Amino acid sequence: MKRNIGIFCIVLSAVVLAAGCKKKDGASSGAGLSGTVVAYSTQTDTDHEVFLDIFKKYYPNVSVEFISGSLGELVARVDAEKANPQADIILGGLFQTDGDQYFHLLQPYTPKYASECAAEPNGYYTYFAYQYVCLLKNTQVLKELGVDVNGYADLLQPQLKGKIIQADPSASSSAWRQLQTMLYVMGDSFGDEKAWDFQRKLMKNCAGVITTSSSACYRNVYNGEYAVGLSYDNACISLKMNGADNVEICWPKEGNTVVVGGAGMVKDCPHPELAKAFLDILSSAEYQLAREKAAGSRGPNKTYHYDESYFPKDIDDSVVPMDVAMLAKRKTELLDKWTDMWADVNK
Repeated sequence: MKRNIGIFCIVLSAVVLAAGCKKKDGASSGAGLSGTVVAYSTQTDTDHEVFLDIFKKYYPNVSVEFISGSLGELVARVDAEKANPQADIILGGLFQTDGDQYFHLLQPYTPKYASECAAEPNGYYTYFAYQYVCLLKNTQVLKELGVDVNGYADLLQPQLKGKIIQADPSASSSAWRQLQTMLYVMGDSFGDEKAWDFQRKLMKNCAGVITTSSSACYRNVYNGEYAVGLSYDNACISLKMNGADNVEICWPKEGNTVVVGGAGMVKDCPHPELAKAFLDILSSAEYQLAREKAAGSRGPNKTYHYDESYFPKDIDDSVVPMDVAMLAKRKTELLDKWTDMWADVNK
């Protein structure tokens, strides 16, 4: 097995993936657009490649530049550049549970295929992906430790102390999703004392290990630095689809949550017409089906159907309904509580 799987090239650097594609038969009237659209992206290289295959079919004269990082990094960058925006798109990491937290950095736009999406539009986000959470485990490291992991409760095994990696939910969108899920499934009711007690115990077993990057969680488990990482469906499924045979995906036995996520146009971006074209493609059934085939992640466009899903057939049986409005309203409060607890555990 090759250790240098391409999706690990997700670093905060510009990657120009454009050039040289000829317009294919059946392309729509995108030939009049030209230039470069810049996307600050939380997504994998696989996602980028699938997008380019379709985007260049319709917009052969437009180049796409992806600059990758965690949502926290990218949002901070957009905020710092707001007097002179450098990006056109924030791609990924924007979820229903954000409420209006990022609206001040975005320009309203309803994409071409929004009406085909199962999620209710909010006027700012272009939804293109459902996200479930998962744990990624390195089978060899777990074997050496003499333990296995089938859910959140198993993360408290003393043999795993210092061998678990999670991201900071105030910096990583997938970590915020993990926190939401654990607060739902690890207590008797959302965010009760039992659920937060589990958080404290998990923090102690992490032994100070934390990252601001979603990609670090699955990358470092794959590399054998940690036994288990708290991650999300798209990244981990992409790993398996690209041949990683030393890791397994664990769908927590306690339950799961799912939320729809997307992208947004940066306020006063340099290339609004290119940004609109970009978001239109994201909202399409054509892109979302191609993305599921290549990266395993489901899309909310309800006009396509795919029978070869990488997900367990019964995964939705374990999904706990979430109060999206409540989570959006309480996001700051919950993140502050987590941050204070982390600081107390690691003082």
